[in-house]
Amino acid sequence: MKRREGFTLVELLIVVVIIGILVSISIPIFTAQMHKAKVAADWANLRAYYAEI
Repeated sequence: MKRREGFTLVELLIVVVIIGILVSISIPIFTAQMHKAKVAADWANLRAYYAEI
């Protein structure tokens, strides 16, 4: 009897579900960090503008 190598469909589906969960957790964190960076850049630009006056 030959032994089959590879992954089953169930194993692949479990991996896809785990990756989906990790992505769904990381997207809100990433967007929050982008918002914080934009706010910090806006404050820096505002300070630079007032320094020129």
